[in-house]
Amino acid sequence: TFVNKTQEPLLEVATTRAAIQEFQRDGSLKVASADQGDALLKVTLREYRIEPVAYTKEQKTTAKEYRIILRASILLTRRADDSVVVESPEVIGEAVFPVAGDLSSSKLIGLPRAAEDLAHNIVEKVVEVW
Repeated sequence: TFVNKTQEPLLEVATTRAAIQEFQRDGSLKVASADQGDALLKVTLREYRIEPVAYTKEQKTTAKEYRIILRASILLTRRADDSVVVESPEVIGEAVFPVAGDLSSSKLIGLPRAAEDLAHNIVEKVVEVW
């Protein structure tokens, strides 16, 4: 499970799930429990930010699209000797989504997309070095 250092509750659940699915989809590496794998991946979620990116024509202060930005750090170490395989202080995932009803409901559309983008970028960094 990823470590969540943001103020957004349960962010680690969506991002961990997305990363596992992305590793499985990629197929280069097998996901295993911490005590069974050859390496240990530690991911710390450092920032969750939501910002408006487009406004309605009628009301210039009302957003019609938002962007979720996720920032994380990763550390992949070999279990055998704790040597660092990959270390990246910043991996970013983001997604733009439309406002559908209220902002809380709309975030449910954007968060899975941002989590998938973050997962893709994490897997890319790990697989290219491994």
